Amino acid sequence: ILPSKDTCHIYVYAPYTSTKHSFVYVGLYKYNTDLIYGKSDGLNEENVKADITMYHAFADVVFSVKRADNDNVGSSFSTLYLYDADKQDSILAEGYFNVISEEWTKMGTTSSIARYFTAFTPDTKTATDIDVSAFPATYRAGKLIVSLSDPSTSNQISVALPACDWKAGYRYVYPITVSQTKLVIGDVQVEPWVNNDSGSINITK
Repeated sequence: ILPSKDTCHIYVYAPYTSTKHSFVYVGLYKYNTDLIYGKSDGLNEENVKADITMYHAFADVVFSVKRADNDNVGSSFSTLYLYDADKQDSILAEGYFNVISEEWTKMGTTSSIARYFTAFTPDTKTATDIDVSAFPATYRAGKLIVSLSDPSTSNQISVALPACDWKAGYRYVYPITVSQTKLVIGDVQVEPWVNNDSGSINITK
């Protein structure tokens, strides 16, 4: 990029997709994706240093699972389902992100999202965190159900989520306790989603 009297910006995003346009497709119904993006300040002959701050395009929804002290069932789980209580296609699941305008277009929805992992038995002391990347969205209380299951035993227990107002760049931690044959959900903890493990790249929001 040659210096010029005209001012320009550098737009960046990750992970990389082979697109020649400013739109990046993401389908969260398939797998978790941490899409980050950013742009430089105006660059020209006098300012050639491209300082770029990266931002998260999604919310990080974390289900922090423990087992109640009085739970003697000891169920194991290997799948988490997030689904619409009304069995409607209302959960935002895919779309195209414009890295220049920072807007989503051509959004698609689904009635359920599944995340698979190595089977584990919740501990009474240390929680196991299950991350689900989510589009920024608002859902009324009871609209979304979270379910833990072990397909090998057909054991499945669920609990309704309270009202959700998920914003990009934030982490929403839901404490979930397995008590016998039910799930008990605690108050959600909201915190900025900050990740400084990328060298000199400052990732915020």
